[in-house]
This record gives sequence, C-alpha cells and structure tokens, in this order.
Amino acid sequence: MLSIQILPKLLIRFDIALINKLHSYGIHDQLILWIKDFLHHRSQRVKINYEFSAWYSVISGISQGSVL
Repeated sequence: MLSIQILPKLLIRFDIALINKLHSYGIHDQLILWIKDFLHHRSQRVKINYEFSAWYSVISGISQGSVL
C-alpha cells in the first residue's frame, strides 16, 4: 500500500507525463491548461435527501459521470 507521502508525488509524475504526451500529440496549450484545471483543485460533497455534507478536496480520479 502506498503511503500518504508517496501518492502526491506519483500523481504529480502522472500529470507531467500526461502533459508531455498531450504536447507530443500537438494539443493546443490552452486545452492542456483546461484539462489540468479539470484534474486539480476540485472538491465534492454528498447530498442525502435534503442534507448536504461538508465540501472535501478530491485528490485523485475523475468523478463518476464526468465528461472530459
């Protein structure tokens, strides 16, 4: 199991690899910035009946139902 300290470093390395791959395909910088923004600084909360939970930061993955 990955420790909490290693996981963010792996995510950063994945992001760098993804950005480099997109650049190699000739994807426009503005679109790459939009994708980076989509993957970072996200939060989510849960609604059960009429009650909402607090907001929590999402550190990995893409929300179910997301269309990129």
